Amino acid sequence: MAMSSKVGVVLRRASPPPSRRRRAGGAARHEIAAFLSKANPQSWPLAATTSMMNGHLALTTKEAVDELRGRWTASASWRSSLGSSWR
Repeated sequence: MAMSSKVGVVLRRASPPPSRRRRAGGAARHEIAAFLSKANPQSWPLAATTSMMNGHLALTTKEAVDELRGRWTASASWRSSLGSSWR
């Protein structure tokens, strides 16, 4: 069994159902966006911050799934479009 398969099995056994994880992630995402917006509303308006958090977590989730499935090229492909600014 490949390492990524073993990790996937462990995560499936230890994780709550996907629908519950998505709801929890959505709540946390909104809390972070609200916190940033409250701390500096002029630089971090709630709508823009919420949109940024949604995009960030979608990208992070896609990267994690690609890596767990052993799709290394897909996992890293988005970084090449950023150049050296992401480091």
